[in-house]
Amino acid sequence: MRFVNPNQNGLPYGLSHVDFCLDWEVIASKTAETSYTRDFAWGIEKTADATSLTMMPGQGEVLVNYTVDVTRTGFADSDFAVSGSVSVFNPAPIAAEIASIDDVMGSYSVTLDCGVTFPYTLGSLETLTCTYLTAVLDATSLTNVATVNVVEGSLVGGDSAEALADFSAADVTSVDACVAVDDTLKGELGFTCTSQTYNYTLPVGPYAACGVYQVVNVASFVGTDGETGSDSWTVDVDVPCQSGCTLTQGYWKTHSAYGPARYDETWALIGEGTAFFSSGKSYYQVLWTPPAGNAYYVLARQYVAARLNGLNGADTTAASAAFTSATSLFTLYTPAQVKGPLKSQFISAATTLDAYNNGLIGPGHCDE
Repeated sequence: MRFVNPNQNGLPYGLSHVDFCLDWEVIASKTAETSYTRDFAWGIEKTADATSLTMMPGQGEVLVNYTVDVTRTGFADSDFAVSGSVSVFNPAPIAAEIASIDDVMGSYSVTLDCGVTFPYTLGSLETLTCTYLTAVLDATSLTNVATVNVVEGSLVGGDSAEALADFSAADVTSVDACVAVDDTLKGELGFTCTSQTYNYTLPVGPYAACGVYQVVNVASFVGTDGETGSDSWTVDVDVPCQSGCTLTQGYWKTHSAYGPARYDETWALIGEGTAFFSSGKSYYQVLWTPPAGNAYYVLARQYVAARLNGLNGADTTAASAAFTSATSLFTLYTPAQVKGPLKSQFISAATTLDAYNNGLIGPGHCDE
């Protein structure tokens, strides 16, 4: 189809002018990275199964069981911040005249560091990058909007961009997230980043001389960034100077030269191999002989323990009559002869010596 001008002899219309419409705009983009600091708090508690002990001079060590509870008690968050950049690219073949760049994040006005002075001429195919770091009050996620304003009359228009400041994906700097745990007597207990319980056993004693002693044990922690804490436990030890205290036959069985526990030198005053009256056994063997219903050995075991307790310094007054009676019985009779009515005499003496050895009568029982 041809458009002709009827007034011009059927010739086509002439071209008078052409209008061009240019719509160039800069392209804005931005980032928003969140961060905060999480400071962990810790607590420590130290306990043991003994607060006081009574021991004899030279008595073998007593084992005390300790527990140290290290607890991560919570944390506090602070230093909430949003950082990032705003980039402005000019795709136009001509320069863009940028008047300013506004950056708003919720109720916060963000200060940009662009390294230039506005108004600023951004050349063709050039990019201007600005950075920012803004402190905020809490971890509320916010929309961050940057607006590029151009000089009035500029042939290249402005733009805007937004990014979500999302604290659910924040970069978290942890403070004292883990602790090293130590003990003054046990030494290094461990390194933990969670609540932890440490159990261990430490010996108390022996003490060569009578007196009053204290065993002070301190557990402590040091956080990876410097937080510290400690707790202590004290065991008071009484080593009587005069009346002493008694130990059971179980103690004397295991603290001889044959072990398995630490040797108690009181045994040397008798000698493990010394013959026990007319039993055909030694003092040591008598302690390890099951009575099996024979009253002779029921008494013999308590008799050996009572004699060792007396040699170890325990006051024997409360058991002296029973001990004298038992000595007479062992002098007169062998294990095979303890039958019938005679058994009651052995059992009676054994009952008194058992009460003495266990601290129910006399100076009291030592801790073992």
